[in-house]
Amino acid sequence: MRRVQARRALFALALAAIPSSGCGDAATVDLPLGWRFADGRSCADASVATVRASVDGMAAGTFVCAQGDQGRFVTLSISTGASAIALDATTASGTVIYRGDARPMAPLPSPTTVTLYFTGGN
Repeated sequence: MRRVQARRALFALALAAIPSSGCGDAATVDLPLGWRFADGRSCADASVATVRASVDGMAAGTFVCAQGDQGRFVTLSISTGASAIALDATTASGTVIYRGDARPMAPLPSPTTVTLYFTGGN
């Protein structure tokens, strides 16, 4: 009986030592994120109402354009292992007319400014 209990205890210790994958919470940081238009326009001049952010292909937030334009920053929570940020700038009707992407800069959370390029609605 003692042998069985000892084996169970060793098995439990071994399971506890195995790192979990996929389901655990990754460490996150609040990244100061801003954007600018490659053609020098402001949000109002470019007719952009909102900016949608995705991190590593997953939706991460939607912001009023003016909140992160012209030297201002919004806060985007990202995992410390994030490798790509993509932004879609949309009109009030939801048409994407500017796009941009960036890699988070080390050390996190360094402020990141993404340059948005006109897509012509494509």
